[in-house]
Amino acid sequence: MKKILLAIMMLATPVAAQDEQVDGYTVNVPINCTKGIEPLLQLIKKKYGEDIIFMGQSESNGGQKIYTSMWVNPQTATWSYIVVNKEIGHACIVGSGSGFQVFDGPTI
Repeated sequence: MKKILLAIMMLATPVAAQDEQVDGYTVNVPINCTKGIEPLLQLIKKKYGEDIIFMGQSESNGGQKIYTSMWVNPQTATWSYIVVNKEIGHACIVGSGSGFQVFDGPTI
């Protein structure tokens, strides 16, 4: 499951080094999307009690701003990985589940 989530995250997040060419391919994965951003965020907050811990901005292939975020509930260990396109008003759950773990990483 961790390998699948990592693969999805890598495919959903554009490569930062745009000067580099990366060989890749497209896969079809089940991603749940909504028209309207707030209903999805309210569901994550109210039903699952998750709060945002990370957000990053990138661009879609069409040049639209994309916001990727990770939401977690430390008490229940649930998590949601969300991608939002504010320009078209869509939000998508790329992945979600339970039993997340926090790893020590580099200090930013």
